[in-house]
Amino acid sequence: MTGSGPLVMDLYYPPAAASGSRLPAVVIVGGYPDVGVPLVLGCTFREMEFCTGWARLIARHGMVAIVGTSQHPATDAQTMIRYARQHAAPLAIDEQTMVCMQHPAPGRTRLSLLMSDLGRI
Repeated sequence: MTGSGPLVMDLYYPPAAASGSRLPAVVIVGGYPDVGVPLVLGCTFREMEFCTGWARLIARHGMVAIVGTSQHPATDAQTMIRYARQHAAPLAIDEQTMVCMQHPAPGRTRLSLLMSDLGRI
């Protein structure tokens, strides 16, 4: 939950993931807010074929893909990563093996991640 409302995340798992295993994860975040995007493109960032296609591809290669809404890109990315790390066991994620993929990737969002306590991701 953020000041702008809930962050919704979709998780994509490998089709043959072993029960109880903890998998590497790729967090896919938007570089711009979703505000107004559905009016122009008809869907939010996490619903775009670009995101769902990458998420399915990542899952087919044995990793968990996490795609979320984007209200405030810099802080939302931090919130999603923090949530995934804090809930790694029930989400079947290896919290030590996570990467962040952002598109488009404006410098201020990348810089905010690097300067935060999550800078080691």
